[in-house]
Amino acid sequence: MLKEIQQGMECIDCKFCSFFTDCPASGEYCIGCGICVKGCPTGTRTLLSCKEERPAVKIIVDGENYSVPSRITVAKALELLDKTKHIHSESLCHTGACFNCTVIINGKPARSCSTEVLESMEIITDPKYIEDHPPTRLVSYIQTPMHKNAISIFTHGCNLACDFCHNWDVTFSNTGNASTPEEVAYDLAQMLMSGKFPRLGISGGEPTLNRRWLVEFIKNINSKYRDLRIQVDTNASILTQDYIDELYEAGMTDISPDIKALELDTYMKLTGINNKELAESYLQNNWQAMEYIIDKYAGKLYYIAAIPYHPEFMSKEELYAIGKKLHELDKNLEVNLVEYQPAFRAREAKDLTAEEIMEMKSILNKAGLERVWCQSGQIVPRAMDPLDLMLSEEFKD
Repeated sequence: MLKEIQQGMECIDCKFCSFFTDCPASGEYCIGCGICVKGCPTGTRTLLSCKEERPAVKIIVDGENYSVPSRITVAKALELLDKTKHIHSESLCHTGACFNCTVIINGKPARSCSTEVLESMEIITDPKYIEDHPPTRLVSYIQTPMHKNAISIFTHGCNLACDFCHNWDVTFSNTGNASTPEEVAYDLAQMLMSGKFPRLGISGGEPTLNRRWLVEFIKNINSKYRDLRIQVDTNASILTQDYIDELYEAGMTDISPDIKALELDTYMKLTGINNKELAESYLQNNWQAMEYIIDKYAGKLYYIAAIPYHPEFMSKEELYAIGKKLHELDKNLEVNLVEYQPAFRAREAKDLTAEEIMEMKSILNKAGLERVWCQSGQIVPRAMDPLDLMLSEEFKD
């Protein structure tokens, strides 16, 4: 079934879909890519089924001729032709930022999710040909107050759609030029050579979505700066044992997996994942990754579990149960209790008081966790209000 965007009546004209998403059809018509949906701060942009008949275009996929409807994405064309076996849908951002859906189009790598299928287009899906080209990804460089003596790169794109996302303006943006691991390492060189930043944080978005890019980037940086600590912040939804091993062997020294929930309903409510089977897989991976890191990498990796919390999606009882389970895995585990502040689609949520934060910390202490840090208040940078987007640096020209 073909799809088209529908704009709801609650649009606040924040310009996110105009300036922070790169519409492949330049807004002239909709090809159903949906890249402007996840970043809409009101949630009013939706993809609806479209029964419109469209002229066919002829394309070549892996050397064979096919005919598909026009005004659709390459990804949709491949789906209609049952040619998506090389793409793992659970590790896609669906905003055109992670480049994990890359195929070769007319001899060059391109995102299949946000490229319009055109007449006589030649598409190659074979991973062997794709790997002949360096991986790319959209990346921003950010130094935040909570990352002292550290420089951070934020990878755009996330497989989740959390209403509380506090850096949604980066996470769901797909504008800008994609970079290879070597290009990002080159851009960081001057800052890292100064010696002022002994730590590099890799955050997002979700850094683990483009596995090849992430591993190659860590290898590149580690080969140049052997004393640099390299930390990966992750929602751990697609982390597997072999992936964790590969990151460690590449040079990752620190890792901070999110523990977003214990109950499936809580996880689905927080992450915006409506597919129960997919959400269950993500949540299971989340906990299995944490357990594997503790079991195999104690004394090798520095790890800290991040627990995002807000009473609107998690009860005190579930927070205690999370703490209890983590304590059973490692009684000396360090935990970062992260206060979710009003942001993105949860702008009407209440701010937590200092007393409430300390109560949540006390709950984790009672569960047996003694090394609990609170990341709250001014420590957490607030996402800009959607209406502030029009005044940001991106639009001054």
